[in-house]
Amino acid sequence: MAHCLIGLGSNLGDRPDHLRRAMLALARLPATRLLARSRFHETAPLGGPAGQGRFLNAAAVAETSLEPVRWAARPLDLDLLLYGRQVVETPSLAAPHPRMTYRRFVLQPAVEIAAGMLHAESQWTVGRLLNHLDAARDAVAVAARDGRDAAALVEGLAERFGLGVRPAAAATSRPTLCRWEGERGAASFAVGSGRPKLLLAVRSSAGISFRHLRTMLHLPPHGPIGWIGCDAAIDPLDEACAAIESVWPELTRKPS
Repeated sequence: MAHCLIGLGSNLGDRPDHLRRAMLALARLPATRLLARSRFHETAPLGGPAGQGRFLNAAAVAETSLEPVRWAARPLDLDLLLYGRQVVETPSLAAPHPRMTYRRFVLQPAVEIAAGMLHAESQWTVGRLLNHLDAARDAVAVAARDGRDAAALVEGLAERFGLGVRPAAAATSRPTLCRWEGERGAASFAVGSGRPKLLLAVRSSAGISFRHLRTMLHLPPHGPIGWIGCDAAIDPLDEACAAIESVWPELTRKPS
């Protein structure tokens, strides 16, 4: 039996009722037992079409012997965030969820019921991931196999948010942007300066595991990485913008 962490969100119709019905449906799945559920958290929508209503988000922990699948329902979103301590990478599913490490609206309800659960890819607990977003220095670093891709993302993010591009160790009251310069990038966030609050890594091609990409890009062996480019239908710049808005909701994106 695997302990699974599931994220839920709704921004259409009777949002609380949708979430309550989803919890009941989870509890009624075969070979599954609902162990815990969080309170409902209201959050602003990030990305997607304009004019969306506010979301209600929640998290649930279930014990199941079912195989991991990709959840899909409307007007309700269910995301399989963690499947025990397994790392699952298939064309249709990645677990742990590749974007959960920087999403406050996911981590805040999850910490209520699963602070000690291990995020198997980063080897950090759910509680530590949220603490990192609260305490780490306000910097965004972008890593990619092709330095031109990283440079283009940094430039695009700087333009969209009006952020400065500075050396990684520079201190400022607003998030700063920089490229992750391989081993030099790791050195620039050495003891005393800390790792960036948001480290984005572009997954430019399928078939390469997250663990292998960490080595190829000289990323820290453990800790949160915001993997972008996992969904070919989403523009990497838009995905990176949504990541920044999730970490710093006070920032306003300029129209593209």
